[in-house]
This record gives sequence, structure tokens and C-alpha cells, in this order.
Amino acid sequence: MFIPLPRRTPSGAIRASLVANYRQLVALAFLILGFAARAATDEQKKLAFAAVERNAAAIATLSDNVYYFAELGMQEHETSKLLAETLRSIGFRVRTGDAGMPTNVWAEWGSGAPRVAIVTEIDALPEGSQTPGSIDRKPLVPGAPGHMEGHNTHSSKRWSATSSRARWSSPSVPPRSSS
Repeated sequence: MFIPLPRRTPSGAIRASLVANYRQLVALAFLILGFAARAATDEQKKLAFAAVERNAAAIATLSDNVYYFAELGMQEHETSKLLAETLRSIGFRVRTGDAGMPTNVWAEWGSGAPRVAIVTEIDALPEGSQTPGSIDRKPLVPGAPGHMEGHNTHSSKRWSATSSRARWSSPSVPPRSSS
């Protein structure tokens, strides 16, 4: 499901910050989708937050992989492939290449209304290479594209929120991405 990289992974503090950020996004997904469909019970919220916690390593790994792919806009071929594989592996129906954009990924789960679109950016910036964990400008590869803007975390946050929300919204639950 994930492409293993022999790279540095986030420290405990960074990983905890990522998980907290994902929990906030899941809460936002509950708010938006709850108003669109029905409000979540406390038990459903606990289940969704537990899914985020249980999948924290997979969420961080997805962000790390996108970070190291560092593909420029409309050239995010490896990133799109990884996102499509990840979403398929947890039970989403996935289409790629729609609207004449080869890097476009559409994922659907369930059926009926409401239908909610969650959009993410996965492109890197030209000459945006940055050493992870460094606040000072310190390119990982001088002159290379990179995710100094945080787009590498966008897709994993949306994946986390969407899959967590999907798990409690219907009796037909997609499989867990990890135990």
C-alpha cells in the first residue's frame, strides 16, 4: 500500500502534532457531513477518532511519501498512483485521469445523498526542496521541487477524515487500513 522510503520519519513531537491536526480535520468532517446527513453520536465520534489514532503511522507515512515524491503541478504521477492505491485498499471506488487530467483522482464510498467533494492539493513548489524538521531554509536537494508549503499533508489529512467519517456513516464499512 505504501512505498517504503529509507528516509527520515517525523519525530514523536511532529507525529503527535500531525495526529492532532488530523483529529481536528476529522472533527470538521463530522461538522460538515453531520449537518449534510445526520449528527454523529458520541460513540460514532469515538470510533472515528480511534480510527485516526490507530492509523497514525499510516497517515504520517502517506505524508512522508508525498513529501519525498515532490512532484510539480500536473506532474504528480507517483503521488496520484499512491493516493489511488491507498484509497482502493480501504474500500473506496477510485477513478483516475478524469477531466483530461492524468493526475486527477476521484474516490467514492457509499451511494446516495448527500455527495460531498473533498479537494486536496498535492503539487510541490519549484525549488521548494526543504530538509524535514528545519525551520531555516535548508534544501534537501538544492534547486529541486519540494513541499515546503505543506501540500504533502493535505492528502493524508483528507484521507484520514474521509475514511474515518465513512466508517461510521453506514452499516457497510470499508476495511481498516491498519490494525
